[in-house]
Amino acid sequence: MKDVKYLVLDDEIIAAEYLAALIREVDEKAEVVTEINPVKSLELARQQFDVCFIDIQMPGLNGIEFANEIKKLYPRTNFIFVTGYSGYM
Repeated sequence: MKDVKYLVLDDEIIAAEYLAALIREVDEKAEVVTEINPVKSLELARQQFDVCFIDIQMPGLNGIEFANEIKKLYPRTNFIFVTGYSGYM
């Protein structure tokens, strides 16, 4: 079984690092890339991630827009949306 490659995208660095640590705790072989800039992450995502944990509300590019762009390149990518806003839950 291949190692899973994760992207954690959240404009709040503490939240991003915490989630990345949790992923590594559960999956010791995981490759986890953390990014806080959604526009910059579009360039990173060209690397093809298996799973993307994405904050929904971010400046410049929201998580849904990000996911739509990545789905065009890699339709099999899995997305998990992370948010603190009850309106999105």
